[in-house]
Amino acid sequence: MNDPDYLKGQMPANISSFKYIKPYLDENVGLIAGLELPLYSDILRVAGRSDCIAKWKGKWSIIDFKTSKREKKHQDIHHYFMQASCYSTMFFERTGKVIPQIVIIITVDDSPPQIFVKLS
Repeated sequence: MNDPDYLKGQMPANISSFKYIKPYLDENVGLIAGLELPLYSDILRVAGRSDCIAKWKGKWSIIDFKTSKREKKHQDIHHYFMQASCYSTMFFERTGKVIPQIVIIITVDDSPPQIFVKLS
């Protein structure tokens, strides 16, 4: 959000997690449509807050941030993709704009972050 003092008031664990993923965000995230964007769906009858809707490597994406104590395999995070797909549906209902991609970024204790990208 371009706040130069963006770390003020944040918990140390959150700052540490963010510092691991910041270089990947700086390199890959472009135009941002929303952060912590409240969404709902009349069709799905659900609501939630999307962490980030932005261009990832030039393609509009639902970007969801997760934390983990251990590395995950793609098959372990099916429910993360389902959640992000719901956000994509909700965003389409509200705006008419299709979000074609999902990006799941997982900060892992004592390991580099994991980034999973999939078409929605």
